[in-house]
Amino acid sequence: MRTRTLGVGAALAASVWCGAAGGAAHAETTPEPSGDALSLEEARELCPEVNYYTVEDSSDGLFAVAERTLGDKLRASDIYQLNEGRTQPEGGELGSERDLEPGWKLVLPSDASGDGVSSGNDPLCVAEAEDAAEAGEPIPSPSPEATPEESPAASPSEAASEDDSDEPPVDPKLLGGAAAGLLLLTGLALWWQPVFRAVAWPFVAVARLGWRKPRWPLPVRLLQARRRRKRAAERIADGTGEQRRAGVAVLELQAAPATVAARPVAVWTAPEELLVVVPADATLPASSWRSVDTTTWQQVAGRSATSAVPFTTTTSQSAVRPRTELLTSVGADGDWRLFVDLSRLDSVLLVAGHRSTAGDTVRVLAEGLAGRGAKVTTLSGSQGIARIQQNAPPPAPAESSGPITGPGAPPGKRRFVAVPRVLTASEREVLAELPEGVVVIAAGESPHAHWQWRAHESGWVDTGALGASVVVPLPTERP
Repeated sequence: MRTRTLGVGAALAASVWCGAAGGAAHAETTPEPSGDALSLEEARELCPEVNYYTVEDSSDGLFAVAERTLGDKLRASDIYQLNEGRTQPEGGELGSERDLEPGWKLVLPSDASGDGVSSGNDPLCVAEAEDAAEAGEPIPSPSPEATPEESPAASPSEAASEDDSDEPPVDPKLLGGAAAGLLLLTGLALWWQPVFRAVAWPFVAVARLGWRKPRWPLPVRLLQARRRRKRAAERIADGTGEQRRAGVAVLELQAAPATVAARPVAVWTAPEELLVVVPADATLPASSWRSVDTTTWQQVAGRSATSAVPFTTTTSQSAVRPRTELLTSVGADGDWRLFVDLSRLDSVLLVAGHRSTAGDTVRVLAEGLAGRGAKVTTLSGSQGIARIQQNAPPPAPAESSGPITGPGAPPGKRRFVAVPRVLTASEREVLAELPEGVVVIAAGESPHAHWQWRAHESGWVDTGALGASVVVPLPTERP
């Protein structure tokens, strides 16, 4: 009789689990007999059906068996896990050295096939039952507690797989959603500006449609424009002393030591602020002014612009006589009031757009120039500007000016002609040959205009190159 290290019941339980781990057990199960002891036939039926291989030669190794029965010698580890520690019928067991002996029965995975592969009840389990029958010992029924989870022969890989099966699997849809969200956030971080512009474009396009902006009837629009312009006139009337503030700022900047002295073209005044529009090549003096942008300076609290500043010997100053006599009020924008130095104007200023607003703009400029002591001739009706050729003043020496304007006569030698109506085609031709010293301010549009402004029905006027928009007040006198 062969000696066994394990009892019959434990051997049967281990054999049952090994067959289940190898995946060779059939779907049908044998009914358990009643009672504590089993007959030899009942014990054989309880042994699981498996695929097994009988070792024929000691030269066979696990790699050779795996390649012969499974077609892949790398699956020798699967055979080793199924047979490790199992006592063979002739004694001995497969250990860590993985040596095989002839006659050993090796349990194979369920997909084994080929020469030498047999199917049937687990031969080791059957041998245990036969040994117990020969010894006259009762064959106990396998204990229900001998489950694969509690069996000592359970392999670490199978125990790990059973533990992992308790954890819920990760949903591939969840992983895909997380990856898509990460890509979306990365794209927004890198290209958020064009993405948001693309998203907002349809809404902006719809908002710009005409039907989205209901327009008031013409009488209502004219009444609103009149009220707006009346408020601008009241703002200008309340701004006592702002003409003087604007003039002082122009004089200080013209007299301030700088590489290129600033000659402001326009001045914005507010109750507690002051802005000037200067040529792009002007040099900011080290004084109470700071640069807002290339052509706009703001007055801040500090020293006067004419305070002494150490300069190198290469520092120069434009030889321009300071003057403010032609600094004329144009209009207002809320608390701000705009003054334009018309001494920087060379020959022609035209105001295109809405005829009534353009004509009022010409009248406001003419009134402002007359109030500053300039010689202004206002032509209306059918009076033409061709006759100004005959009454033109004698030419005066030209003087240098900033990049926004060209050369022109001194303010005292200039004569202004205001035409508060749209010029005819023949009159626009005359603008190309105006005598020196004559400046025309009229309504209309022409390529000969030095300054081209545009008036709107709402009372606003865009000053073109000056970069300012104001509400023109109602003129004092209208035909």
